[in-house]
Amino acid sequence: MGWRQVSCPFAPSPRYNARIAAIPPGATRVDNKVTIEIAISQELLSAVEEQSVSRGESVSQFLCRGAETLLRRHKERRMLEQYVESRKMMPDSDEVENARRTLNPEEDSA
Repeated sequence: MGWRQVSCPFAPSPRYNARIAAIPPGATRVDNKVTIEIAISQELLSAVEEQSVSRGESVSQFLCRGAETLLRRHKERRMLEQYVESRKMMPDSDEVENARRTLNPEEDSA
């Protein structure tokens, strides 16, 4: 397995309020970039290189975009789980009435 050095530019955007909290051991920081080393299989690296070339971006940009996408999806999932949990604790009165009708349809016909 080979080692590749990649850097991920730190570029704050309006959509994300991201900050580098700490520089991990073995990483270096230059301006707004942190350079890290990662272990990656040759098969995965080849696929990443192929995709990054087809998109006209560097391997670093591709990996950063993938990390941002995954983090955004995790955040969206947590927000959805919190919403569902809050709806369980404080249901809408229409939802309660619809659920009651569904559970006891004979009461409505009487």
